[in-house]
Amino acid sequence: MNAYVCNILENAKVDASPLVNGYQKPLLYDEVLSNLVPFSGPVAAIEAKWGLNYYADTVALLGCNWIDGSLKIVSQGETVFNEEIRSKGINTLIKLPELFMVSELILELRSMENIEIGLLFIGKKIELPLFANTLKYKFNVNSKAARTGAGRVYGLKKPSLRSFDISIYDIDNSDRLKLEAYIDEVQFVKPHIVELYEADEFPPLYATLTDAGASDKLPDFRWNTALKYMEAK
Repeated sequence: MNAYVCNILENAKVDASPLVNGYQKPLLYDEVLSNLVPFSGPVAAIEAKWGLNYYADTVALLGCNWIDGSLKIVSQGETVFNEEIRSKGINTLIKLPELFMVSELILELRSMENIEIGLLFIGKKIELPLFANTLKYKFNVNSKAARTGAGRVYGLKKPSLRSFDISIYDIDNSDRLKLEAYIDEVQFVKPHIVELYEADEFPPLYATLTDAGASDKLPDFRWNTALKYMEAK
């Protein structure tokens, strides 16, 4: 299980075109996914540059209608990644070969319609302990309906949100401390990318923790714990 929390795009000098008038580049890394950044054409070009000591092993595009494109990563003057890329759906993670100190990102996205981006992430993964196979997943329908005596139904549709619970069994003390550091960093307020499976059948979700922190002690300072998440938009 991987989590992606710290977006180093916040620390970069960013250029993006052609943005629709009135939209600012910082919205590319705004934590509210539904604050879509619209481009005025079916091709979007984004460049970002950093100083020293900014590291990444992953680029992610969330809430984006792109189809394909290209990605180039430069580290200390050397091109370390330069490939054509393709969307895997509404949320796509692009894994770099290893962790690099990133100096420059050059990204081109292509679509059949004007490009929209919910979030552009570049950063490094946090490897969390493996969880049990008993994933509890729910698709939460948030609309409320009322019915008249004659049987007519009325109400308003609201966005549906996914939620999931995971159980983590028999971890050692070092994994417990790593988990607690992650929980303390995001708490219940910071949306971030959660990758439960490295499989196209279950794409990464943008979510917040809703319950965490309780652990049951086993012999020899082993631990059982659990985490609960709710999708964020």
